[in-house]
Amino acid sequence: MVPSPEPALAKGPTLFVYGADTPTIVCAVSQVCDMALQPGEKINHIILGDPDHWKVEPAEEGGAGSETLHLIIRPASPDLDTSMIVLTKTRSYHVRLQSHRRDYMLQVAFSYPEAQLAAAPTSMPAVSAAQPDDDGFVKVGDFTYVKGREPKALGSNKAAEPAPPAAVPRPQVSMTPTTP
Repeated sequence: MVPSPEPALAKGPTLFVYGADTPTIVCAVSQVCDMALQPGEKINHIILGDPDHWKVEPAEEGGAGSETLHLIIRPASPDLDTSMIVLTKTRSYHVRLQSHRRDYMLQVAFSYPEAQLAAAPTSMPAVSAAQPDDDGFVKVGDFTYVKGREPKALGSNKAAEPAPPAAVPRPQVSMTPTTP
């Protein structure tokens, strides 16, 4: 007898960087997927692309002042693919949901680079742009950010923004009538 394979994605929490890319959460029939939100977030609305084949139920963990909301996600059958939007008082989560026969993500959570950046010590020494070792990057915890831009973890799979189109010269138009 060949042992059945362990669910490849059910070995522990899967961590996504919020805002880096659209996360795909893989769920299995007869299993639950737990999507944890940032502690203190409150859900305003949950929108499912296919509410007939997916069930999403909010659950709360913790006591007063330290609540963490979880979304318990269950597909009705394998080989489903849909999207979900979760609107909270703080942010919006855009997620892709896929169902599989065996593989699933038991726990899903997010890291928040903007929160880590805000929690970074403010007594960092000032760095001058004229210093030769200034490479234009700031390292906070496990994340590296580009200076002078919105916080965004490097190494994401998002494509770079395209350059704006070049100006097209306008043709010269004469306003004087021509006679043949």
